[in-house]
Amino acid sequence: MSNPSLAQYHLNKLKDLGLVSEDNGEYEVSNEVKVDVMRNFLRVGTLIVPWFIFYAVFISVFAAYLSFIAYPSFQSLPILEWFSGALILSALAFWYEAMRAWRSAPSP
Repeated sequence: MSNPSLAQYHLNKLKDLGLVSEDNGEYEVSNEVKVDVMRNFLRVGTLIVPWFIFYAVFISVFAAYLSFIAYPSFQSLPILEWFSGALILSALAFWYEAMRAWRSAPSP
């Protein structure tokens, strides 16, 4: 590292997170974190959000549009009923997975 104070800064951040402990100026790992656990999450400000939230919102908006705006205009197309149903089921699956991922996220 280019500066000893930078190394001290990062060590203090790790200590604040409870990942390392200090004993007379010596640091040792106190809590190991698996990095793969956070691969499916995105940090939005101070909030950690699973990627499934974005998929769920996108599919939900598309399903709502198709069900409430497009369907009344094109009632003669029965395929829209099936497609709307498939989108609603997909949205429910994404919301379920998003909530499950959010509950399984490691707490800081």
